[in-house]
Amino acid sequence: PVGVNVPATGRWALPASTTEECSSNDDSTTLIVVVCSVVGTVLLLGCCCAAYVVRRLQRQRHRPNQQFLCRRTHLPPDIAPVGADEFHLFLSHTWLSGQDQVAMIKQQLSGFLPAHVRVFRDVDDLENIDRLEEYVAKSQVVLLFLSKGYFLSRNCLREVRAAVTSSKPVILVHEHAETKGGDRLEVLRQECPDELRELVFDPKRPLVRWHRLSDLNRVSLLQIASLLHTFGRGVDQWSLNALYLPNSLTEETI
Repeated sequence: PVGVNVPATGRWALPASTTEECSSNDDSTTLIVVVCSVVGTVLLLGCCCAAYVVRRLQRQRHRPNQQFLCRRTHLPPDIAPVGADEFHLFLSHTWLSGQDQVAMIKQQLSGFLPAHVRVFRDVDDLENIDRLEEYVAKSQVVLLFLSKGYFLSRNCLREVRAAVTSSKPVILVHEHAETKGGDRLEVLRQECPDELRELVFDPKRPLVRWHRLSDLNRVSLLQIASLLHTFGRGVDQWSLNALYLPNSLTEETI
């Protein structure tokens, strides 16, 4: 054509601006492909997570209301009823670092144990702080929730001394997560008064480690309930696995 220079090779040569435009289009296409791949991967992972959560919820919904069962009989634990002003379990804790945890213990135990099991928690059941020792005396078992500053609380020490004086079986539960109000066991042991230390931290006494994750939390609750069941039957020994929860982590082989 007139006005167009044809190279000696006889091939057409694209202008430089056209070449740069094509390169720019290629870069844009690559970027779009990368973005789409990342978005697709994120959406796929999100769908997988959502499917997993829905499946867990469906399993929980269709699972019958489960209770802890006795290993010996495979029936709900035979915990005898108590009087109207008595309790099966007394929850001793300090408000500063253990209030939420014992609230969870009481709430969850009420779902896994027979309905007549009565658990004392100050917020729910305390009518007169001057009668604190009386509430301990009217409880079958006393649980000491060992969290930060427990033995620095005057009322907690009243409860511990009342439990010792009344010869009550004691369950120790340790909050180990320092970000959740916990403290090292060595610190708690040192803060315990000398006259109570050997009685509370009996080397033969099992220590229940408090967990929050769903399956591990059930392990903690199972151990607490097992000790309560054992002591409630008048058996003077410690057993952390007297009870079990069907289809739970504790019944699976790892």
